[in-house]
Amino acid sequence: ATQAVSKDARCGPSFGGRTCLGSEWGDCCSQYSYCGSTLAYCEAKTCQKVGALTSCSHLGYTLITHCLGLR
Repeated sequence: ATQAVSKDARCGPSFGGRTCLGSEWGDCCSQYSYCGSTLAYCEAKTCQKVGALTSCSHLGYTLITHCLGLR
């Protein structure tokens, strides 16, 4: 079962478990259920785990916990 990729920048459990991985806004799902690619969206303590992304290598750092599933 592949997770649906967000088509409106919304993600996470409140939006049908949609993932940001591969979305046009970025791979990370913020605590406010928006997709993005900056630290605000990808920081491990605030992001939602939706999908299987384990690092935000494009930001030059690795997440301590998985960053994209449910908290």
